[in-house]
Amino acid sequence: DKWLTKLTARALGIPVAAGAVYAVLDDLAVPPSFPGPYFVKGRFGAASEGISADSIQDDWSGGARVALSLLERGRPVLVETFAPGIDLTVPVLGGARPIVLGVVRPRSDQPGSIITEHLKRDDPLGYELIDAAPAEAAMQNDVAALWAATGPMDYFRMDYRVDPHSGERVFLEFNLCCHIGRSSAICLAASRWGLEQAGVLGHVIEFSLRRQRTVCREEMQ
Repeated sequence: DKWLTKLTARALGIPVAAGAVYAVLDDLAVPPSFPGPYFVKGRFGAASEGISADSIQDDWSGGARVALSLLERGRPVLVETFAPGIDLTVPVLGGARPIVLGVVRPRSDQPGSIITEHLKRDDPLGYELIDAAPAEAAMQNDVAALWAATGPMDYFRMDYRVDPHSGERVFLEFNLCCHIGRSSAICLAASRWGLEQAGVLGHVIEFSLRRQRTVCREEMQ
């Protein structure tokens, strides 16, 4: 649930874009309380499902049209202020403290440098490791805040839109069960520390088993 995730992040002091939820067709008669340009997507889902170049709309007439197409397919809608910049993702492994592996940019050739369903599912352009200063320190603080609020996680990603010039960041979502294949962002980030996919998977499994054993012991006491 991208909307509840954003509300949680906002409560933790993590910056998010203004947003509004549209659940039924009649709701579209009332525009968002914030101005465009808008970014329109499904409230639920993974792999950028339903996101295309049309997801960016300058005004509410266009935003309502895209939202209508999603609602007619039975998909609740989240409308946000479009955040200029680039998409960045921060892969994290579980540990005594969260282990931030680095910052990865999914490449895009789309308007606004957005990541569409085609780019996410087919991965024609791939990922690249980048130096995200001056935003990286703030994103590490976000990871710590999320970890403290939600408890240990075996591995996850935090996704952002970031202005590469100012470093201003807008949190998009976090993925608790992200893709962990050889070409994934998490494996690319791990490679800078000498870890291949097998090492990443081994760490995840070991941490998960230790975490669950600790929970079982606490429940038995």
